[in-house]
Amino acid sequence: MPWGVTPQSYWAYDIHMFAFYLMWGIAVGAFGALIRSIISPSPVHGGTNQGAVRYTSHEKRRPEAAFDTVPIRKKFTSPC
Repeated sequence: MPWGVTPQSYWAYDIHMFAFYLMWGIAVGAFGALIRSIISPSPVHGGTNQGAVRYTSHEKRRPEAAFDTVPIRKKFTSPC
């Protein structure tokens, strides 16, 4: 956005650049935090990363199946 000739255009340019630099700063902070969390070891787990842990409990299969099938049955059996 180029500078204009009138005082209003200078004001619009200043507001535009302020918003641009503010959003730029937020983006740099967010991506910096994202990259830091990916690269650095986790202090919560003593600096080790175990990766994804497979869910091995098969006791809760029935409630999970109910949560999956009840909305589907409601959708196809409702009168509306």
